[in-house]
Amino acid sequence: MIKCIIFDLADTLVRGLTGIEEKLVRYIPLPKEQILTYLRGGWFIEFLLGNISEEDYLQELICRNQWNVDKSILKNIIRENFNHDIPGMADIVQQLSGRYLLVLLSNHGKEWAEYIEAVHGFLKMFKYRFYSYEMKCGKANPEIYLSLLKKTNLPPNNCLFIDDREKFLEIAKNEGIHTIKFENCERLKLSLREFGIKIK
Repeated sequence: MIKCIIFDLADTLVRGLTGIEEKLVRYIPLPKEQILTYLRGGWFIEFLLGNISEEDYLQELICRNQWNVDKSILKNIIRENFNHDIPGMADIVQQLSGRYLLVLLSNHGKEWAEYIEAVHGFLKMFKYRFYSYEMKCGKANPEIYLSLLKKTNLPPNNCLFIDDREKFLEIAKNEGIHTIKFENCERLKLSLREFGIKIK
């Protein structure tokens, strides 16, 4: 029986970096389809793990790639993307709240996580929020799932993890956690019903 539902954050509950290339292409001399690859380079991982600040990450990104763009422009464009939730997801969280233990599990840097929580009030419905910058490890590391299970004091077969990235779902599955790949709100509702979770 499912007692705990674990949600990814970026591109599952709220927008992450996906789509940001549409605005950044005006400032960065790269083909649009390459921009996210540059944003998600090695310094991005250091930021997500809490080893460097957002300021350091953006500064390194600009300097290393010799981009002629102000750091404040990058920061504002990123935050504008974070302002949008994924359609229908706040309502699903509301329906599940009080019936299941809700947990947030996200690869995110400190400043971004704090900004997103301030903008999206529905995230307060999550009893536990696990961020990579606090845990010093991300969803590619099985340790983060073991830490989560220890904190919730639940066996893995009582837990369901929802994420848009297949590679993270596979790691969770290896720890015995049930999984659903997130595609959109309506598909998620169908998948939740398959687990016996009532949802409108």
